Amino acid sequence: MAKKTNPKFLHIVGARPNFVKAFPLIKHMNKDNDISQVLIHTGQHYDYQMSQSFFDIFEIEEPHYFLDIGHHDPIIQIGKIIEKMYKILIKEKPDLVIVYGDVNSTVGATVIAKRLDIDVVHVEAGLRSFDMGMPEEINRLIVDKLSDLLLIHSESAKDNLTNEGVHPNKVKFVGNIMIDSLVMMKSKINKSILDKYNLKEKEYCLLTMHRPSNVDDISARKLNIDFINEVSKKIKVICPIHHRMKEMVAKLDNSNFIAVEPLNYIDFLSLENYAKFVITDSGGVQEETSFLNVPCFTLRDNTERPVTIDIGTNQLIDTNYNDFEKKLRLVLSNIEKNQLSRIPLWDGITSERIKRELLDYVKGKK
Repeated sequence: MAKKTNPKFLHIVGARPNFVKAFPLIKHMNKDNDISQVLIHTGQHYDYQMSQSFFDIFEIEEPHYFLDIGHHDPIIQIGKIIEKMYKILIKEKPDLVIVYGDVNSTVGATVIAKRLDIDVVHVEAGLRSFDMGMPEEINRLIVDKLSDLLLIHSESAKDNLTNEGVHPNKVKFVGNIMIDSLVMMKSKINKSILDKYNLKEKEYCLLTMHRPSNVDDISARKLNIDFINEVSKKIKVICPIHHRMKEMVAKLDNSNFIAVEPLNYIDFLSLENYAKFVITDSGGVQEETSFLNVPCFTLRDNTERPVTIDIGTNQLIDTNYNDFEKKLRLVLSNIEKNQLSRIPLWDGITSERIKRELLDYVKGKK
């Protein structure tokens, strides 16, 4: 009789969104002694708050491999990931490589895994902004095309993959694993971060901005500076500064604008939870605020998370301040009237559903 071998799953993380999506699943599968897990950290995000703090907060052991990619042009990052992962994958021989979201680490890992004939699972598949000017959109298309199992968090993702000709057997609706992280850590949300920055509950705006289209383009940057200045005339604005935003901050000479260093996950969730509203260009923040029932305004022309628009917590905005005020009043009114509904399978137990899908997939291959 052939000796039974435990399934081996290899997880790829490298940037803040990866950690929030991967760690709930890793922790859940750690409870099963019949599962072997290998964690590769590419080092795409490399400072404490954007990387190591997540390992500490989620109490996850250090990665088995750290590639130390660091900050480079995206194409160079992807190339380095492919080069450094080649020998690791040959050595480890995993049953599945699991990738998360749409960052460069996800693309690099997917490409080399498929070249080595290793099946790939994409967690958070099927998201589309339909904006090819977004680097993340290109990453999503590549990874979804190459992946063998596509795990989705909303019906719109299923529609996108169906329209692209993906076989329905490859697509599984498991829910939003980012919400698992939020549920795990919600009890740690606290007001100490408000005291630190002299803020009062529901009397400030949380701002995050990092996309090149908002901070690198000179004309867009000027419009956004004017917009932020207008908002901060009405309410305090606190903003954890992404490295791409540093030039903008130098021109935001406003006592109501509070620039802070990147925050750890708990501090950031706390600021989200107690904010009157949030302005962002981040996909993950749209999801977190929807679960927390906090008004979110996405500083973009599009979103790959339309379900957050559908339930009323999120609105797309431009830099027309009058239009923004109207949308703010509408969203606040909806929330006060409790007109919002929960999003299907954004319930904190997505990790359990993913584990079942992974084990079924491996069993089906044997």
